[in-house]
Amino acid sequence: MNALLNTCLELDVNAEIIPTGNNVGNGYFLLTPRERYASSLVGGIRWDAVHAQFPHMIGVRRWGQLNLPNGQIARSLYSETQREGKAENTRIT
Repeated sequence: MNALLNTCLELDVNAEIIPTGNNVGNGYFLLTPRERYASSLVGGIRWDAVHAQFPHMIGVRRWGQLNLPNGQIARSLYSETQREGKAENTRIT
């Protein structure tokens, strides 16, 4: 039983699976894929919103997925359009 639970973590209801990625607090984790370099957001509405919360930031990276505290994974449009086949294979969840 232990060997089975170690190889298939999803079978162990008592296990706490900690996702790998960038921990942003409160149980949220940013998951790959992500942009290699930060994009500049100077000008426009997006820049105003980001700069209001983070005045020291001059650019941001787009991340592919967000692991929510309840275990669900939210996918971004950025990650879905990076896939082979582009729009016709986009997941709608």
